[in-house]
Amino acid sequence: GDGTVTGSSAQDQVTIQNSAPSAPTVDVTPNLPLTTDNLLCTVTGVSTDPDSDTVSYKFEWYKDNVLQPAETTNTTLRYDVVLASLTSDGEVWKCVVTPGDGTVTGSSAQDQVTIGAANLVIDSIVVQTGGCNVFASDTYVNGTNYYVPIQVKVKNIGIAAAGSFNVSLTTFSFNISLQEDYFEVRVAGLNAGANTTLVFNWRPLHTGNYSLTAMADCRSEVVETNESDNSLVLSQPVFLIGDANGDGTVNIVDAVVVSLAWNAIPGGPTWHIKADLNHDGIVNVSDGVRIGLHWNQIW
Repeated sequence: GDGTVTGSSAQDQVTIQNSAPSAPTVDVTPNLPLTTDNLLCTVTGVSTDPDSDTVSYKFEWYKDNVLQPAETTNTTLRYDVVLASLTSDGEVWKCVVTPGDGTVTGSSAQDQVTIGAANLVIDSIVVQTGGCNVFASDTYVNGTNYYVPIQVKVKNIGIAAAGSFNVSLTTFSFNISLQEDYFEVRVAGLNAGANTTLVFNWRPLHTGNYSLTAMADCRSEVVETNESDNSLVLSQPVFLIGDANGDGTVNIVDAVVVSLAWNAIPGGPTWHIKADLNHDGIVNVSDGVRIGLHWNQIW
């Protein structure tokens, strides 16, 4: 205008764009869930909206990469739950969270867990006798203590790796109704499906039947799918020194066993490991002396 009249008008316009909320961060817990655990998906880092609009979240759950529509939730809450009853061992559950302001949605975030954990079991207990009897208070020919190796095989039959844990071996003598030995060995860890074999050196002090109990994770350090299958028990007879044939008494029958293998060495035609009563690799007078020292003794 010039103060008296106005000229023709001109115009322009802009549209205020709605901005999407920022991506959240999410976490599914527990990290190592069992089938007895509910799954909790939590927004640990909230989405912010540049326009100050109220942000809501769409929680979508996938089981083994298949969307579970019944578990989809739209909410302003920052968490969502899947009940334990819906899960099974070995399944992978993923939570995808998408923020929105009622008009546009932002970038999604996700986290996932695998149902199940490690499961440690004792696969076997093997007393390494080499075919010889296990004798009470046994020694070598020079008088040093003789130990029997016991192999304990531990296996992880679960679906997740186990961290460090201890394996124990307990020996119990039924003859005296007393725990005689207790051993522990540390295992640095065990992957799913893997196994390891440990060796314990045992020297029983009494004759009669023993129970050997091996237990994996004896200090309960590992979360497992089954805490009740960690042990295995083996019964092992222990003989009186000189009882070469294991019939419960030292007598002429044992002397015959030794005499038939007299002067034999391993690999020889008459070698009989049960006749080598002092473990020196030859059957001779030293083995006969052991029979004589316990002649007619019964255990």
